[in-house]
Amino acid sequence: MKLCKTGIIISCMLLSGISLIAADDWSTIYQERLAESLAYRQAVLARRSAQMRVQQMERSFLPYLDVSVGQSGIALADGELQTISLRPELTWQHLFGADVQLSAPVRVNPEGEQRIDTVEVTVRRRLFPEDTTEVYTRLASLLQAQHAEHQAVLDVKIGLIEEIMNVQFAEQQLASSQQNLAVLERLQEAAADFSDEREIRRQVLRAQRGILQATYSLDQRDPRIRRSANQLYDEAHALAEEWLLDIPADRVLPAQSLATRAREYSLAAAELQSRRLPLAYLPNPVVQAGLTYDIHDQSVSWGVSLQISASILDRGERALEVFERRERPQLERLRLQQEHDRLSRGTQDVRHRLQVLAIDIELKKLEVEDLQEDVVVMRSLVEGGFEPEEEIILAEIELSDSQLELVQLQNQDILQRLALLRYYDSGVITNE
Repeated sequence: MKLCKTGIIISCMLLSGISLIAADDWSTIYQERLAESLAYRQAVLARRSAQMRVQQMERSFLPYLDVSVGQSGIALADGELQTISLRPELTWQHLFGADVQLSAPVRVNPEGEQRIDTVEVTVRRRLFPEDTTEVYTRLASLLQAQHAEHQAVLDVKIGLIEEIMNVQFAEQQLASSQQNLAVLERLQEAAADFSDEREIRRQVLRAQRGILQATYSLDQRDPRIRRSANQLYDEAHALAEEWLLDIPADRVLPAQSLATRAREYSLAAAELQSRRLPLAYLPNPVVQAGLTYDIHDQSVSWGVSLQISASILDRGERALEVFERRERPQLERLRLQQEHDRLSRGTQDVRHRLQVLAIDIELKKLEVEDLQEDVVVMRSLVEGGFEPEEEIILAEIELSDSQLELVQLQNQDILQRLALLRYYDSGVITNE
């Protein structure tokens, strides 16, 4: 019986450990980082709000349905329920520049009998509607919101990849520094030459500094990343290479981005408004037409009205509106040009840094190869008794440090290439 209970406990512990390890994968950590990102959550809210505003214009054929009761509401008099007047209304907004409302008031008496007396249709439309301008403005807001979401997703993705790389590098640095320190301390005790002792002491201090830096760096990182650093590093590296497939390898600049497209719509809206300067001074009447069909009398009545409101005197507000309508297209052209310049400069700067990094990596690889050859030569000299043992140890430490520097440069190369995703609107906006 005891053996059975012990086996159950051990099995539960193993299952808990397996589930804990399984949870330390890229997808789980990434989704949690997204959920914790204030910028991302705000961007999603702004994008969904902008999408709804665009759909209100593009899906104007879909109505709203509202139901209200009459002014008396649901009333009781002398303990008896009175007749209830229900008013269901179907409303189409921005339908060919007009708002259309269909209503059919229903009277319900206390006995539950229903009666529809009339069916009413009302159409309201401004004489000079600016629906197209509003559509362009809302599309610009949607594209700007999508751009902000795109950037927020990239911040989380690139930030997580950078943290995984930093953990991997810090663990390698810590292991190398600890190993070097143990060997150097032993050599320091046996060093006979003063110059050798100073050099060993210098290397000891460097190793101690490396241990402090790596330990502090690891202490600041997510424990889950530390537990699965090797696995996460492989996943992150594979994902980064997959995302980078959509980016041209040459110096081709992106033709446009979400941000530039948003500016183009803002410019189109501004140009439409600038063509209607007189609207700032002239009234924009509202034309309303109504049609009522009386079911019992089988009669039709209709009416048309024109609502006009105009400011005769103001304090310069209309003159300011005219100035704004005239200036806004030029402002939007400048903003569009600035966005294109930012796109061009940003990609060129990143590609320039990548070119410099490529040279640095090649130089560091040559340095590593030279140091590897030096270690081979030094080992032969030490084995032949021509050089002391500390020389081969110092040469191996220098090789180890150079290899770590090469790893760091290669990580920087990946991060810089990922930075290009900020300028190319590829599929990385999805939460995968």
